Amino acid sequence: MSAAEAIASPPPGPVSRPKRRRASSTEGSFLLDADEATRVQQAIEASLHQDMKRRLAGSLQETRADLEALHAEEAGFSLHHARRRASSDLSDFVRSREATPLLGPSLVPAGSPALSSALPAAACSPASPPFASPIIAPSLPPLASEQEGVDVNDFGGLYSHEGLLDHEQLMMAIYASEGLDFLEVQGKAHSFLKDIGLRPHDLGIKNVDEEGNTMINQCFYLSLARGYLGHEASHADISELALRLKRAIEAAVLAEHPDWAVGGDIGKEAMAFADFLPLAMKACGDEGS
Repeated sequence: MSAAEAIASPPPGPVSRPKRRRASSTEGSFLLDADEATRVQQAIEASLHQDMKRRLAGSLQETRADLEALHAEEAGFSLHHARRRASSDLSDFVRSREATPLLGPSLVPAGSPALSSALPAAACSPASPPFASPIIAPSLPPLASEQEGVDVNDFGGLYSHEGLLDHEQLMMAIYASEGLDFLEVQGKAHSFLKDIGLRPHDLGIKNVDEEGNTMINQCFYLSLARGYLGHEASHADISELALRLKRAIEAAVLAEHPDWAVGGDIGKEAMAFADFLPLAMKACGDEGS
């Protein structure tokens, strides 16, 4: 997932071709015909459902362990209490940003010293260059017109590493199996964004906590943080806000569904990290915050 940002009128001179960015499971699907979009979405769900459930449950386990460590000295640990504390910490950080000049983000990271020290030195400067994914040329299955009965469930073994699927290569394979050119559809999506004055900004998939531990699958929270803080925010500020968003949102999910972090069946209630957001918004709404 990437944040979208407004772009100014292009400067005169030759226009460089945009770098290819990582694939999203909804990359350009709204530009397809209804039948094509339905087939692609069904193939995505069939191929990614179990993988996403593992990622979601793993992230919730990670957040629960963090919350328990943060409140280790408090008697009677409660997920509901931890949720309120995580929400309060998030609100405090956001208010600190709104108090900066012109209501904009601070160019000098004013977040947790522990988190800032855990980031690479280059990441603490404003406008750090976005993460650029390497160009991958996977060996794709034949197009649907060239092969009958392609089973998208077979792709998992081809595009997996350490038990997790490589979503970019898998997405390209799914599009190819439906007789579609993924890069062509991706190009249409980029053109659509350009027409409305936006461009993608890839923030990568990794973040770190206060101890310097690397967390993956953080693209959703990084995108939310970047979208709120704006283009002048330092990577350190984006990283800290993303971490606080993760804890506040997932603490709300855990308070509602504690079993999801201990092997409980997430089912179809959550198919992506974005599906956690309504639960967090509902929790805040119930308390009038």
